[in-house]
Amino acid sequence: MRNIFYLIFIFIPAVSFSQTPDNDSTEQIIRVICDDKIFEKCEIPVGFKNGQLAVKDSITNYLKENNTQFQNGKATFQFVVAKNAKVCDVKKVSGNIASEGNIIKALQQIADLWTVGKQNSRFICSYARLEIEIIDYSVKVNLTNLHK
Repeated sequence: MRNIFYLIFIFIPAVSFSQTPDNDSTEQIIRVICDDKIFEKCEIPVGFKNGQLAVKDSITNYLKENNTQFQNGKATFQFVVAKNAKVCDVKKVSGNIASEGNIIKALQQIADLWTVGKQNSRFICSYARLEIEIIDYSVKVNLTNLHK
């Protein structure tokens, strides 16, 4: 009986204080959720859960809600889509677009719009590239090949 008592007091705190990300910092997502493994290639790559239109509309709405000036431009952003569909580590890799900071924030806000990559039938953390173009107050998006 005494051993069970000690086991309970050792086991419960260990489970209660296990590592889980409290906030969604990039380092925590990559370290805890991705186990420091991010795939560049995978069998089933990241995709649009509800189609391109949902991502386009979400980015457009975010930019409008934050009073972003729509200036014509085009840029490609690379980011990590984690196993839980969170977006982190967003970086502009090419192009020129005026509202870069707000687009990065918008991408981080639309986590639920991505299908997660798979390798060997398991969900993985993987890189994705999204080309964003603003033309005449309209946002266009296109997932591009990571190795271009």
